[in-house]
Amino acid sequence: MTVKIPRLTSAVSLALLVLAAPLGSVQFLTFGSGIALADKGGNGGGNGGGGQSSGGGGAAHASANSNFSSQKSTAKGSNAAPQVQVAKVQGPAEASLLGRWNAAKPYDHPAIQAHIANGNFKGTIGMVANYLVAQKAVDDLQGDPDFAANLTLANATLAAQAAYLLDNTLTPPTAEELAWATGFVAQADGAMDALASAEATMAEFSNRGDWADIRGVVRTRMGLLPDENDLVL
Repeated sequence: MTVKIPRLTSAVSLALLVLAAPLGSVQFLTFGSGIALADKGGNGGGNGGGGQSSGGGGAAHASANSNFSSQKSTAKGSNAAPQVQVAKVQGPAEASLLGRWNAAKPYDHPAIQAHIANGNFKGTIGMVANYLVAQKAVDDLQGDPDFAANLTLANATLAAQAAYLLDNTLTPPTAEELAWATGFVAQADGAMDALASAEATMAEFSNRGDWADIRGVVRTRMGLLPDENDLVL
């Protein structure tokens, strides 16, 4: 089952806000044609994130659209753009193509849990742990039955604040409402940023086959859906 969230702010109002509001005073989670959230199973407990930073990884992250709304603007399972396909590598050649990612393990594996507990996201197992943490954070957001409604409310609150900045005869949100909406949007954006960074790290440090070719196989070894990609429309 999917839940679509309609556009809450127009390009015109956003443009006016940029002109009228002080820089950084209001943050919006803007939408394209809408956001669709698919029901998904969890991948285990734990939150947090972190990545192995490098120049190449940062560039790849920057090239990915890290805004949560635009990443998720098309429903999975509908007329969405094609997802990354399951890797075609099979048989004896698979281990050679996976290279370091032969060590990939699921979230609940003791080695993964130890890296998460220690905040160690360096090295091969650390990068796998970081990827699993980032994926779980996005899954947890999407799996919350109140997420869609809360995201709608957060955007409406920010829109009301933007309107008030243009016309102070209107009633603005309370300070508490504005703080909650800003924080909620930041959490959603942050989860997608972390996943984009983790995905870029996996691609950068793939030492044999290209990440696009082996991604599905590695995700399967992690206990994740092989062809799921929250960063693809």
